[in-house]
Amino acid sequence: MSSNAFASAPGDLSRLRIVPTRARYGAYEPLLELASGGMGRVLVARHVSGALVKRLCALKTVHAHLVTDPTFRRMFEREARIASMLHHPNVVPVLALDTDGEEPFLVMDFFASRPLLSLIRRAAELKELLPVEVCAAIMADTAAGLHAAHELTDTDGRPLDVVHRDVTPSNVLVGLDGTIKVTDFGVARGTLSELETITRSADEIRGKLGYLSPEQLQGVSLDRRSDVFTMGIVLFELLTLKRVFPRLESEAAMLRAALDAPIPDVRTLRPEIPEALARVVSRALDRDRDQRIQTAAELSELLRAFVTHETQAARRAVVEKMLGESIAKLLAQIAEAGRTIDAMPAATEVSQSIPTAAVLPQAQSTQPSLAATPRAKPRTKLLVMLALVGLVSFIAAGVLAGVLYGRSTPASASNTAREVPPPRPTALTQPVVAPEPVVAPPLTEPEPVRPTRATRTPRTTRTTRTPPRTRTHLEL
Repeated sequence: MSSNAFASAPGDLSRLRIVPTRARYGAYEPLLELASGGMGRVLVARHVSGALVKRLCALKTVHAHLVTDPTFRRMFEREARIASMLHHPNVVPVLALDTDGEEPFLVMDFFASRPLLSLIRRAAELKELLPVEVCAAIMADTAAGLHAAHELTDTDGRPLDVVHRDVTPSNVLVGLDGTIKVTDFGVARGTLSELETITRSADEIRGKLGYLSPEQLQGVSLDRRSDVFTMGIVLFELLTLKRVFPRLESEAAMLRAALDAPIPDVRTLRPEIPEALARVVSRALDRDRDQRIQTAAELSELLRAFVTHETQAARRAVVEKMLGESIAKLLAQIAEAGRTIDAMPAATEVSQSIPTAAVLPQAQSTQPSLAATPRAKPRTKLLVMLALVGLVSFIAAGVLAGVLYGRSTPASASNTAREVPPPRPTALTQPVVAPEPVVAPPLTEPEPVRPTRATRTPRTTRTTRTPPRTRTHLEL
């Protein structure tokens, strides 16, 4: 048995959260996560084309671990094909089946609404029974939408025998004006030829425990009458705010009750219900499907007998009272999500490597960056010290040279400086600059030194040079 593949929107809007990213599913930018279930998520998104935002829509996505599951992918594609063929005012339309990388997602029309389950719970909280005619009108529209699904045919006109298999208060949506739409054909089955092997394998039990027909529990072949039975369960709950099969201590106990326990008469819980309406409920809940109401269209027609011209206004007033604040809060949260997303960095497309779409905003690092690393400061101090040492050495050498030059004639000193070959530069003499325009060549250019050695003055001339002590000072 499987539960609903995709959880419907929760009654508690405090659970809704903004999608913390500007990543996109193709051309769709998620804003708010409406629900998350065992197989995927439902997101409110906006269709973005360039700088224009065209419309709001709902995206149904799948969890990453199911993307590569071929059975699940076929089931997901089957839902898209069934829903995309449905064009009825009481069915949420599927606009497209799209993929982003390897991840498929459904694009559905956004319907500002709350699930019927929220209406039932709110009425129970207020301890106010819903008007009988409003209950009849809601279920008449639900049955009309399901009948459209049951009547689907392929392109050759052959019936597809679609069965929803998960008609619950969570999968019936109620708009603020009272509009009803059926959604979530995720576990629907039919006779689409290429999918027949997975939908007819054993008529596996799918749906929510407590909203299953006897055929589903027994594992026999299903038809549209199974959906009629589950619509009877929802109608009973809507009229009485009580479940036909209450929750018990175990699944086994609930299964036994659903198969064998007597189904209560709706009038024992709400005596003012018309007897004719009670008979409709009883016939929809007949465990013998041959004695049951045979089609959703028949059920819809029987229920409309209790609907009057004033019913639509009454339904709108009930929804406004029970769900108006909740729907307004949902719309406000969507608007706030849009503003929050607009303040985030530019969008990127979602890929399968990041299936939840989500590149979160990076937190500012507390570690200093390389640009801010103060490694250059010691080097700067060293350079300054070396410069100062060099400057002092230069000044001292200049002063000493001036003193020595003062003891000899400028001409002889100049001639001697030209006759004496330049010494080999050392680390101590390199920064010193002679007072004359002729400067010793640097270390990196040794070529001028070798010619000077080759044309050195003869020994007779060297005997007339300044004494070695004086020569040494001149070289400095």
